[in-house]
Parts: sequence; structure tokens; C-alpha cells
Amino acid sequence: MSFFEFNVVFFVIDFVVLYFYIKKIKCPKCDNISKAVTYREMGMSGLALILAWVAYDLYYGKPVEILGYSLLILSDVYLFLYKDTFYCRHCMKGIPFTEEDIIK
Repeated sequence: MSFFEFNVVFFVIDFVVLYFYIKKIKCPKCDNISKAVTYREMGMSGLALILAWVAYDLYYGKPVEILGYSLLILSDVYLFLYKDTFYCRHCMKGIPFTEEDIIK
């Protein structure tokens, strides 16, 4: 399997999984209702993608680019540590929310 085919398959799987994480959240600041993925889910998705790339490189005996992967890992861990925060398109920033703000 080529690296391009691997990426296409993995991105499709990743987007399908992220689709089930989409929530309708009411912004506590502006009362706008939006569909969003929280920062934590985006971080988990990015970490899964990076780990899949590293596994691909190790499986096919290619050199693992430590510097590039470490920068991506740092940004995804940073997103993962934001507990219960989403990006409000109306406020144009990350807003913390509670379970009461999620609309079923």
C-alpha cells in the first residue's frame, strides 16, 4: 500500500469517527447554537493520525522524522488538554462549556 493510499484510507476512517463526535452546543456567552467538535476530540484525532504515520514508517522501514512529528504531537497534546472547550464561530474564540450546554 502506498503512503497516499494509506493516508486516504486513514483520513476517511478519521472523518467518520469525528462525525460521531459532532455535538450541538449552545454557547454560554452569546447563546448561539452551533455544531462543533470539541478541542479534546480534535487533539485525539490528530494524535491518532500521527501515531498511524509513525506506525507506517516503522512498518515499511522508513526513517521516522522525529522533529516534524514532535511538533505535530505537541500541538495535538495542547488541544487534547483543553477540557470541554469548543470554537464558537459567533464569538470567534474557544469557549468553555458544561454538560448543560450540549443540546441533545
